[in-house]
Amino acid sequence: MQSVPQVLLDNFHGREGSFIYSLHERSEFSEPAFWDYYNSLIELTRLTKDHGALDRDLAEMVCHTYDYILKSFIWNFHPTDLYTISHLPIEDLSLYIERLEYAYKGFIRGHLFKEEMFELKSPQDGNQPAE
Repeated sequence: MQSVPQVLLDNFHGREGSFIYSLHERSEFSEPAFWDYYNSLIELTRLTKDHGALDRDLAEMVCHTYDYILKSFIWNFHPTDLYTISHLPIEDLSLYIERLEYAYKGFIRGHLFKEEMFELKSPQDGNQPAE
């Protein structure tokens, strides 16, 4: 298996401090943990984009975490589910989801999207690749 960013591993295993831990154990949207997760996908894409075929173990981690995050957002809005995410940026949620979608698709395709295309700016704006 190729090198896995620690942040992705932590999210995959739901470890304390990860975005998924924040969603699952604290029922809280942690913006710093979101950006850590997002940037781990970007870094993974940067490291693997020229390798051709995807590593199945890496792909499973990315798919599982992406899926879990989206389901958490869905459960938050489900009328009969008691799960509620605090600090959820409802006004900008579609912009956060857009970021996740493009990070996910970028990993699958081996493509890094230009930072300028996003309305929601990363706190690390300017550190993202322009391809």
